Parts: sequence; structure tokens; C-alpha cells
Amino acid sequence: MVHAFADSGNATNKESKTESKWKEIIHLLEEQAELERAQRELFIAIACSNYDHLVQCFKHAAKTSNHSLPVANPMDALQELVHEKEKQAEAVRAELDETIHVFNECIAETEAKRVEAVHLSSQVDDSCRRLQNVEKAEEASDIDSSALEADMLAMIREITAQDIALLLNSHVPTETSLVVVKALSLLCGVVPRGRRNATEYTDVEWWKTAQALLMDRSLLRRLRGYRQQTISPDVMAKVRRECLKTPAFAACSAAFKDSRAAFMNNNNEGGERSLNSRIPPAETLRGNIVGILATWVQGVEIEYKARSERQVLVERKRQLETALTMAREKQQHANFEAQVEARSLPARQEEVEAVRAQSSAAEKELEVAKKRLNTYKLLNYAALSGHTPLTFACAVGNEAIVHMLISHGASSGHQFEEQSLCASFIQVLVRDYQFRKKFERERRQQELSAGGIKLRSDAATEALVRNVAHAFIVGHYKRKLFHFRQTHRVALHEAILNGYPEIAAILLSKEAKVWQKTYVLPERVYPGALLEKLAPISPQAHDVVKRRGKWKLQPLASDQKKSQGDPGNSVEIDYQRPMTVTDTLNCALKYYDNRLFKATTGWEPPDVTFYSSTADFVNDALAKMETTRHQWQKELAIRRNVMRKTAELKEKHTALEAAIISRDFVKVSSLLDDGAFADFETSEGALSALMAACIEEVYVENEDGKDVLAVEYLLDRVMNRPLVNYESSHGATPLGTSAFYGTLKCAQVLIERGANPNLAARLNGRTALMAAADNGKEDFVRFLLAYSEVDVYLHDSKGKTALDYAQTRGFVKIAGILEAAMGGSRGRVVSTISGLYGGCKWGCGFMTQFEDHLVKQAKVIMDTNPLEIHELHHCPKRHVICPNGCGIEKLWADELKDHLDHSCALRLVSCTNQKCIVRYPFENRAKHLQDECEFRVVVCECGESMTYQRNVLHAKTQCVMRYSSFGGKT
Repeated sequence: MVHAFADSGNATNKESKTESKWKEIIHLLEEQAELERAQRELFIAIACSNYDHLVQCFKHAAKTSNHSLPVANPMDALQELVHEKEKQAEAVRAELDETIHVFNECIAETEAKRVEAVHLSSQVDDSCRRLQNVEKAEEASDIDSSALEADMLAMIREITAQDIALLLNSHVPTETSLVVVKALSLLCGVVPRGRRNATEYTDVEWWKTAQALLMDRSLLRRLRGYRQQTISPDVMAKVRRECLKTPAFAACSAAFKDSRAAFMNNNNEGGERSLNSRIPPAETLRGNIVGILATWVQGVEIEYKARSERQVLVERKRQLETALTMAREKQQHANFEAQVEARSLPARQEEVEAVRAQSSAAEKELEVAKKRLNTYKLLNYAALSGHTPLTFACAVGNEAIVHMLISHGASSGHQFEEQSLCASFIQVLVRDYQFRKKFERERRQQELSAGGIKLRSDAATEALVRNVAHAFIVGHYKRKLFHFRQTHRVALHEAILNGYPEIAAILLSKEAKVWQKTYVLPERVYPGALLEKLAPISPQAHDVVKRRGKWKLQPLASDQKKSQGDPGNSVEIDYQRPMTVTDTLNCALKYYDNRLFKATTGWEPPDVTFYSSTADFVNDALAKMETTRHQWQKELAIRRNVMRKTAELKEKHTALEAAIISRDFVKVSSLLDDGAFADFETSEGALSALMAACIEEVYVENEDGKDVLAVEYLLDRVMNRPLVNYESSHGATPLGTSAFYGTLKCAQVLIERGANPNLAARLNGRTALMAAADNGKEDFVRFLLAYSEVDVYLHDSKGKTALDYAQTRGFVKIAGILEAAMGGSRGRVVSTISGLYGGCKWGCGFMTQFEDHLVKQAKVIMDTNPLEIHELHHCPKRHVICPNGCGIEKLWADELKDHLDHSCALRLVSCTNQKCIVRYPFENRAKHLQDECEFRVVVCECGESMTYQRNVLHAKTQCVMRYSSFGGKT
């Protein structure tokens, strides 16, 4: 009827869209009918345990994976695979057609090459024959010339001096003689003298010239060597025009021809003379000098003609040889191409066979993909009774067939279509929830901006329209989901109702869920059994069964009916609502359970019934589900705690990163006390707190109120202290960072706290010594070399040592230090026990730091050099200069006091006279005592001894030898 309706539609409406629509409908109906037929055959095979039919049916089915949540629709995937295989098969068919076309073209080209080679071969043969004919003609011409030469020589031998003299003595030559000698002179290259144009010569001049030629002794030699002469075409033309065509010469030639013919006729039978000669025999010309010379002229003309013919033959031969060479080359090339094409035919045939094999394989793959798709449709298609092949096998109780069906694509739990509908339904709800939240936020913002006044706008209308649309969509998905569930049976419920716990266990192990409900009343018997054998159902179901035949499908409603006796607690088995596995088990126990009877032992105990094992299995499964649920809840709580702690830790690490960047190590220590990771790295640079402390010598006030280095502050923590040998994701270590920036005090603290000076980074194999040498930190290199355990021979991942880095960067001093250390002279370059401490250079034995900081309230007030200060100001063995400038340079500081007190020449001393208070340099002591001291003892002129001070007064007032006012001594 459908076909007839489609034909009528095509007759009335010729539009292509309508035709394609009816064709698609017919195709779908045909597929549906074929699927139902195949399912009936499959149900019969399952009921009869026809494994051969099942194996043949699932021959090309795909094995399913153990993944419980498919990421794509298997039906779409299989259809996509079929489309892909169709494209591949079409492409291979096109390639096969193209290959066959190329193969046919190759055959045609091969035949064309072969025909061309045959044609060229015939051309070569024809050219060879023509060349042979030319060669024969040339050879015949040579033979004729040779025969003519022989006759000519014989004729010339007949010439005698008497004949020449007789001709010369004739004073008036005959016309014939004159023409002959004129031709002879022209052919011999002799012309009369005095004129340039030969046409102006007179007969007398020609005769005189001929006489001179005849009297020449070389005449006969010239006559015999006519073949070696080169006669120009002009001369031969003149000879022919002025001599050979004259009546006199023609008469002579006719007589000669007649005599030659008579001679040839007489001697033809004997064959003594060659037929190639064209001149009369010498016997007929004996004594006739004019005839001999005329015959010679005629022979020269004949030789000239023959020579011209031979030149033409030579040129023709050359052309034929060139053409033959080219033809042979073309023939060889054509033969080669024909051979190549002929040899390529098997390869082309192999290509055709290979592509044909690919085409056959592609067709087989396409057929397998189609069969796989049809098998998937067959396995997941629900019959009118709601049965799929798996649910029917579970009702029958065949474990092997259940295994086979599940392994070939049958769904033991929720089918993909049901999962997709549920996912779509949830997505609709989630999107509506998100929209409502967003709309509520916008509404609140509008109310706040309007001062609490509700605004009526188009947004409310849009929300109302969206709510209506949402209700329609939700109802649509609910109806589709409810319809699907009411038309598909659940394999687990079918197995439980029919008492097959083993099959139920198989289903639970293959993605089935024990909490899955059924919306169709399970069947206890095979499809086709009477409905009265089932549990009590509604009268409407009886009428449906009577109308539809023996296919039974009892959908369940979604409303629950509580018992009237105890409406708050108990729920009866209601077949108008979805059934759980417990409901299905209770239904089976209530209506179908009975005691077991064995022929050997009789009746089993009352507690052992047909559904005992099924009840035990269901109860165990429910108990496991409850246990698993509690475990999941516990795990979920643990995960929530972990997520909460992770979020807190993330906040702490964010604060820790900010503290590391700002070098706030007090904040870092506080965060470490709160549980932050001690070796946390910053997002940029992968810098930990300890590495940040090694960049610069920063001081922090500790709990005791002392100012200590930040490195020491972090490493001396009681708990959650950073690792001293920690390596970051970029291959950096605390000691390497200190070496990079040259912070010696930080490095000393690290080594004192257990840092390994030879630690090589796993990322690049670099050590602290390499980092210091690469960055030109000479003091740090000396500091590291002060430790005997530092290995200067270590290599990084590139095979480079610290010395290589120093030499590459051009640090000559560091390279020299490392070379000395590698040469075993480490003590020469490092003379102290540590690179931070040094001994006094004056040898007093005092040791202190090279550099230090004056710190106050965790801030560096100034940088100091304790060792330098000691050497300059406090060392007792330092070299000092006498402050008095006595000129002694190498003077120890502890000897300065004794020198100033006892040995300095410029020290100030007191006068030995107790009354004199003047202090003077020690070197001026004699001068002072003799000349400058006021209390020195002097002798007056009067002979009295007294001090200098008294002597001054004495000389003026008391000395008897003083001068008086009268001009003389008193």
C-alpha cells in the first residue's frame, strides 16, 4: 500500500523533494521490516540455543570495551564508520577505474610504439636498398670511366709524330680540323694571347694556338691525364656550344659513331671489348689524327658527364646515409621505448591487481561495517513486547548467550539513548537554573540602582516566555524518557524475576546497576505465553493482549499506592509504579516461589525454595550497594576536605609567593608556621624562600632579639624548615643561587647547615663552583676552594668544568685559580681555612672576617672590613712610621712606644738641669746643653763659674771685668 501511495504521489507531484521524501519513508519501512524479521530469527535462535546462528549473526560484530560511560553515541560512531568506509570504497573504486584506464592507455601506447618501430624498420630497409642502388650506380659509373680511360689510352697510343706533322703542315685547315683543335685547346686550357674575351678570337689565332699545342712535347701527357684535369663548367659549356654542336663536328661524330657501331657489331659475339666504352675502337681511327682528337674531346665530355653524375650520386649517397643514420637512431629509440613499455606492462598489471585487491578489501570492510551497524541495531532494538535480545536471553536463562550478547555490543544497564535523554534533561535544568540565578542578580542590581523600586521591563516578559518554553522542553524530554522506559525491559529485572542469580551477577559485572528501576512489568515465561499466567494486572491489560495477540507489554505508572492499614510506613507491591529490584524480588517470591523437589532426595527443606539463591544474591547486592554508597560518601567527604585544604593551601602559597617576591621573610616564616610548603616555588623564576634569602645578605630579627641572616633564620626553624639541598624545577639550588649572586655569608650558613658543595643539578649538572666561575665571582671561587671536599673536576651535562666556564667568559684570574687548584696547588691560591675568614698579614695570628655588616634593628647600617681595620689600626705587628719623622719605616706597632721613649732621635726629652723646663729633640741635646739652656754653667771673664742666667746679670753689674761708662774696664 505504501509503495502504491508513493507511486500515486509521484504521478501527481513531480517535485524532487516529494519523491525523495517518499523514497526515504519506504526505505525506513523496509529497514524496519528487515530488522523485525532478523530479530524474530534471533529470538528463535536464543530460545533454541542455536549457537551456529548466533555465531553467524555476530560474526562481524565489534567487541565492546569495559568503559561504562561512552563518550559518543555508538550508533553515530558506527554510521560514521559506514560513511567513511563508503567513501574509502568509492575512492578505491575510482582509483581502480583510473588504474585500469592507465593500464589500457599503456597497452595502446605499447602497441603504438611497436607499430612505430616496425614502420621505422621498413624505412631503414628501404633506405638501405636505395643506398645500395646508389652505390651500384656509382660503381658502374667508375667502371665505365675506367673502361673509357682504357680505350682513350689505347687510342692515344695510336697517335704518331707523323700524324701530328701531317696536321701541322696543312696551311689551310679544314673546318672539321679547326673545330677539333679549337675544342682541344679549350679543354687543355690553352687560348690565344693578347685578348681577354675568347669569343673575339679568329680561326687563324685558334689554329696558331693549336699548332703550338700540338708541337708541345707534353701534349700526349696532357691527353693521357684528362681525368686529373679540372674543367670548369664555363669551358665545357663553350666547348659544347662552339665545337661539339657545330655541323662539322657533328659530321665527324656521326662518321665515328657509324664506324664504332660497325666495329661493335663485328666483335659483339667475341666479347673482347667492353660494352661500357662509348668511343669508336682505336683500330678504326688509326692514321686519322683529327678523328683521334675528336674522339678524345668526346671522351672528355663523356668523362665530364660521368664525373657530374658521380658527384650527384655521392651527394645522394651522403643524404641517404644521413637519413639512414637518423632512421636507425629513431628505430633504436622506438625499439627501446617499445621494450620499456612492454616491460612496464607487468608492473601496470600488478598495480591493477593491487588496486583491485584494495578495492575488494574496501568492499569487504564496507560490508563488515554495514553488518556491524545492523548487528548493533539488532542488539539494541526493542520488540513490541519490550524485549531486546539480551533481556530475552536473561529471561530464558542462557548464560553463554548472555556473555556473547554483552561482548558484542548489547547494553546490560542503561542504554545510550536513555543516558542521552537523561543528560539532555539535566542540561536543560542546569541551564534554566543558571539563567534564573543570572536574572535574579540582574533584578537585584536594577532594584538597588532604582532605590528599591521594582521595575517593569522587557526582561520580565522575556523571563516569562523563557519559563513557558522551559516548561514545554522539560515536558518534552520527560515524555520521551518516560516513553522509552515504558517500551524497554530491564535485563536485571528479567533475570531476577525468572530466578537466574548467575545471569544477574554477570549483568552487574558488566555495567548494570542494582538501583536501576523497570517501567515494564517483567515476564516470567517466554514471549507468547498467556497473560493469565502472570501476576495480577489491570483489566485494561487483558483487553490489550486480546487485541494485539500474545505479545505482552505491561507499562508501569509512576504513582505509588500506599496500603490503607498502615498508610505511613508500608508500601504494597503496586504494579502501577516503577519497580526496584526489591519489588521485582518480592513479586517473584509472592507469586512464583515454591519448594524444590529432587528425584533423588525428595522435597527440599521449607526454607530452600526456587528463589532462595536469587533472594540471597539480591540482598548481598543491595548490602554491597549500601556499603559502596557509604564509602562513596566518606570518600566524597575526604575529597571535600582535601579540596578545602587545597584551596587554603593555595591561598597560603599565593601569600607566600608575594612574601618571597617582596623579601618579607618574617611573613614567610609565619606562613610556614601555618602549614605552607617550605620549598614552594614562585610561578615565575621557580624561586623558593631559601633561594630568595640567598640572593642578598638580608638580616632578620629572630625571637631572641638578635639580628641574623635570613638564610640562618629560615634554616634554624624548629619545624617545617626548607631543604638545604633542594633543587627547583629550573635546576637551581640555594648554594647555586648564592654562588650566582656571590653572597658568601649565605653560602657559609648553607654549608654549615649541611649543604653539599658538590651538588649537581639534575637538569643541567651544574654545581655552585661552575655558577661562580661562570659569573666572575672570584671571592666565591676562593671561598669554595677553601673546602677540601669541593671537586674541581666535575662535569656538567655538556661535559664542561668550572675552568671551561671561566675560560669561555674570559675571567683570567678565576681561570688561573682553578688551574692551580686542578694542578694540586690549592694551598697556593687559598691560604686561609675559609674564604670568609682571613689571618692578619703581619703575622700576629689574629683571624677575623674579611667583610662584615653593622646591623641595627635588622637593617644594615654600614659595611665594615674587620680584618682590614685590624691590619691598619690594631695589629701590634703592623708596620708603622715614627710620628716624630725620625726616618725609620719598618717599625712594628708594639715597638713604637719603646722607640718613642728610648730610641727615637727626634723624641722630646727634658733638660738635665732641673730648673730648666725646656723640652727639645734628643738629637739637639748637646746643642741645648752647650748653647741654649738658661741654667748651663758658664765661666765669666773674671774667672767665676755660674749659670748662664746669672752670668747675664753678673756681666752687667758685678763682673770686675765689665766695661764702665768711662770707656774701660773697672
